[in-house]
Amino acid sequence: MNTHAHIIYGLFRNGDSRRILYVGSWDEASLPARIEQHRRGECRTTKKMATKYGVPLDDLRAHILAIWKRDSPEARIIHLCQSFGMARWNRPFAFSSEDCRNGGRIQGRRAVETGHFAKIKTPETCAKGGRRGGKRNAEKPGFLVAIGRKNAEKHGHAHMVEIGRRGGLAGGPRGGRIQGTNNAQKPGYFQKIGRMSAHVRWHVNRGITAPACPICVERGTK
Repeated sequence: MNTHAHIIYGLFRNGDSRRILYVGSWDEASLPARIEQHRRGECRTTKKMATKYGVPLDDLRAHILAIWKRDSPEARIIHLCQSFGMARWNRPFAFSSEDCRNGGRIQGRRAVETGHFAKIKTPETCAKGGRRGGKRNAEKPGFLVAIGRKNAEKHGHAHMVEIGRRGGLAGGPRGGRIQGTNNAQKPGYFQKIGRMSAHVRWHVNRGITAPACPICVERGTK
């Protein structure tokens, strides 16, 4: 790649600058000739997009989105892709963060109006997203502790205690059922719990060490 400035440009219909048909990058010195190639229909993508939207090729106008002077071809390609995504929403502010937010709001509103959001918002997808988000947060060092401290400072200790109580009441029964099912699938789990309960009742609570009790013998040797 040469060191000349590269121009990142967008082609749009005359009078309709929000309908970007093509975003490309070309050497500054030969850019005018490149624009003429677009207008003559010698660029396949431009010709296809113009046909799709019913735009005459001679009605195309060009606008410079950015001037790229660095030598890294990888960085230039990344910048080009960003330019294409943002320029489709608002050509005059193709690189502004506000334009990205506008694009997100537009897409979100369309998703709600077309029913796409309701279609994908199911209990299964919500649960799946919650599990993924919870796992990512748990893997971040100190994230959950920081969130808990921030909420405590904001709402107070009493509020956090109440939230914990409500969470326990809501999730306790479900968690109990899940854990109970898991325990039932462990071979010999309940037999082990039964022996331990009997040991505590008849030996520990009475202060007795029974030589015939394996638990007493095991703990007595420690």
